[in-house]
Amino acid sequence: IQKLTVAPSQSGVYENKATVSAPGAVGDSDLSHYKNPVVLPDPKIDIEKTTNGPTNSNPTAPDYDNEDSPNGVGVALLTPGSSVTWTYKVTNTGNTTFAKSAIAIVDDNGTPANGADDLSVANGKISYLSGDVGNDNLLSPNEVWLYQATGTVQDLTTVGAASTFDFNGSSGTDGTDGNVRTFTAGSISVHASAFSRDKASGDWSKAWLGSYGGGLGVTDSGEGSGGSNKHTVDNTGGRDNYVLFEFDQNVVVDSAFLGYVVNDSDIQVWIGTRANAYTNHDALLSDADLAALGFTELNSTTLSTTRLADLNAGNVSGNVLVIAADTTDTTPEDMFKIQKLTVALSQAGVYENKATVTAPGTSGDSDLSHYKNSALASLGDRVWLDANANGVQDAGEAGIAGVTVKLLSATGALISSQTTDGSGNYLFSNLNPGDYKVQVVAPSGYFVSPKDQGGNDAKDSDIDPATGQTVVTTLSSGENDLGWDAGLFKKASVGDKVWDDMNHNNIQDSSEPGIGGIKVKLMDASGTTVLASTTTNSSGNYLFSNLNPGTYVLQFDKANVQYYQYNQWNNMSNWKWAVQDTGSNDAVDSDVAGDATAKTNITKTDMFTLVSGQSDLTRDAGITPIVIDLDGNGIQTVSRANSGGTFDLFGNGSAVQSGWIAGGEGFLAVDKNGNGRIDDIGELFGGTGKGAGFAQLASYDSNGDGLVSALDSAFAVLAIWRDANGNHQTDAGELMTLAEAGVASLDVHHTDLPFLDRQDNVHLERSSATMSDGRTVDMTDVYFNISADDAAAAGVALPGLADLLRGDLLAGSGSDTGFVDLSVWRGADGANQNSSGPIGLADATGVPGLSVDSLTDPYGDAGGNQHLEHGIAASDATVVDLTDGHFTVAANDGVDLGWLFG
Repeated sequence: IQKLTVAPSQSGVYENKATVSAPGAVGDSDLSHYKNPVVLPDPKIDIEKTTNGPTNSNPTAPDYDNEDSPNGVGVALLTPGSSVTWTYKVTNTGNTTFAKSAIAIVDDNGTPANGADDLSVANGKISYLSGDVGNDNLLSPNEVWLYQATGTVQDLTTVGAASTFDFNGSSGTDGTDGNVRTFTAGSISVHASAFSRDKASGDWSKAWLGSYGGGLGVTDSGEGSGGSNKHTVDNTGGRDNYVLFEFDQNVVVDSAFLGYVVNDSDIQVWIGTRANAYTNHDALLSDADLAALGFTELNSTTLSTTRLADLNAGNVSGNVLVIAADTTDTTPEDMFKIQKLTVALSQAGVYENKATVTAPGTSGDSDLSHYKNSALASLGDRVWLDANANGVQDAGEAGIAGVTVKLLSATGALISSQTTDGSGNYLFSNLNPGDYKVQVVAPSGYFVSPKDQGGNDAKDSDIDPATGQTVVTTLSSGENDLGWDAGLFKKASVGDKVWDDMNHNNIQDSSEPGIGGIKVKLMDASGTTVLASTTTNSSGNYLFSNLNPGTYVLQFDKANVQYYQYNQWNNMSNWKWAVQDTGSNDAVDSDVAGDATAKTNITKTDMFTLVSGQSDLTRDAGITPIVIDLDGNGIQTVSRANSGGTFDLFGNGSAVQSGWIAGGEGFLAVDKNGNGRIDDIGELFGGTGKGAGFAQLASYDSNGDGLVSALDSAFAVLAIWRDANGNHQTDAGELMTLAEAGVASLDVHHTDLPFLDRQDNVHLERSSATMSDGRTVDMTDVYFNISADDAAAAGVALPGLADLLRGDLLAGSGSDTGFVDLSVWRGADGANQNSSGPIGLADATGVPGLSVDSLTDPYGDAGGNQHLEHGIAASDATVVDLTDGHFTVAANDGVDLGWLFG
């Protein structure tokens, strides 16, 4: 192309002429014109912006126009730390075309005064997305292009206006421990209470919270109502003081003013969230409670005057605050009162950024968009003991403390873990909206109740028994979902004996033997479906164990069972079932349908209900500690059934129920770890073996004189534990030295003299202690009644009581020449006549042995006869009382007398 000729365009004119003609007439014509308009260039451009992200919990979607104001209905609610996307819609609203390279977009990134962090096309943080028709890199008139930028959602939480509590008052210096005071500041209310913790033992106690001129102070159990500086929050005197604040809403703790200070005022705080803290008071603070709060800090100072303690620089929010004097101080001297406490409500902020677009010849355009943080959510709330295992929280079913609960993501990843509080409650708080599930870790021996029972989701159990987990649940912004509960239960068992009611009184007397071979079936509540079957053993006992709590029926069948008694074999088909429910003691009556008349072979019990952990337990051998008769009235014990607590008698860390000593007696003990309490059997004198306790005691006789006294080197380390309140725990004042208990010496020699007391505990190895006033009192190894199930669960092999009592202790067992001449006369018919003849001892009790020594323990029975001297009769399977009965004789004739029955 050598040459190119061009000319400027000009506006032309269109002209046309119209002509008219007619016969005989002169024609005519006319011109008309039009021109094209002159179009002047008019460049214009528009931008609209929207904000969104994958965590947006606003059900109204953003649409460029509904988020221009901070409170727009489409403003995105985004989780801090998640991704955010800004979409920019650019429209050519003019009549000129813009080259792509000429379009400039800048976003101030929420900081209009700081251009360094801007998002722009130029710096590559804003990218073209779509819309170029024809891909010609030209933004033609009316063409719409989309651009996009991404970022990270900021945490916009801010602290609102502060409220200050003033705790000045004029209360007494002491009162009922565990009192709760209520205060209000602005729209915030709080309950305040006090506790103390023993530094040595770690035991927690309630304390008195006083309100004084200098603020709140604590009076713990070691301080009393006197004057001086002890009514403060302090860490002196062997105890740490704590003040618990439970708010009615989440707050950000800012500062505490200490209006009274002695020595030093190092302050330690814990902040966290607990389910319904204001209405669900924590009645006894614990180490676990503090750990569950999550946040703690120590505010130290060298000042010894009143001061403002500036706390919580990170603005951690919660509804629980605990304040204490520095509990880590190895030279404790901190004493202060809390006069004022400043807190604030947390508020949600808003993020605003503006995008501006420019193009050649235009004045540009801009648009705002916004996002907010989603309101934090929470998830709870209770693990309970489902006594009947029906999967429903029934009235009276208590929560289970200390159960591990895990918060999981939707895919099962662990997010957080905590343990239930004293009421069985748990709460995961400050959660971002999203998908979660809960896992409850059932403690050893517990099982998970069936889920989704009863039709009321607020009362049912929500975890799957197979996995221990809930289904995935979605938390929305600000949701407080307290509907995730878990029922746990323990297996139950039922038994235990079919016996020969020799005296036909329909009561199971202690001397009446069992009948083996009886067929027993466990049935459902309808009494038609058989769940399990067994037969009674040679002692007449049976047991169905590992049962779910529920309602059952037992069926017994005696058809053609052969039973040897009365010097003959007896076919049970000819015997009758005893009368049902005779007397008021359900432990010794007959529970099956019977009338002592009909010979019906098969009979059933009424329906009965087993609850979680319930078990019918028979008498078992036990653990033996040495007991000293401190009050001089003989060693008294408490039965296992009436025992008021549990204790680690196996030394494995698990407390069990057992027989126990009465409050007037004392255990011989050694506080081996020096923690001020007796923790387990290892700190008592005893074990499972006969003679174990006295063998340990003999090791303290350093001079070999047969006595443990002040002349022996270790006398001072021995102690007496007098469990005065029978709670099986070492309370204040219960552990004392031998000297403090008035014990001068202990005789290490012992005599085996068996005695089964009325509380089913066996007294065996016997010795004496000499008191400082010269009195001699009993010192005995007592074998406490303990459940065989508990022993088996602990892996402890207990000796049978009959085994303990064999050897030289017993006459008989086939080793004494006159044993075969001894017999039993059983007054079965109460007629005072030996109508059935004597029964050999072996036939009557199963190869027994009889103690030749006795112990005097007089008591009168319901028949008006006296029981005085007591010994032991023992077989392979059981131990029973051997008693010299003193019958009542009429004074007028000396003929009518009381009589044994059955």
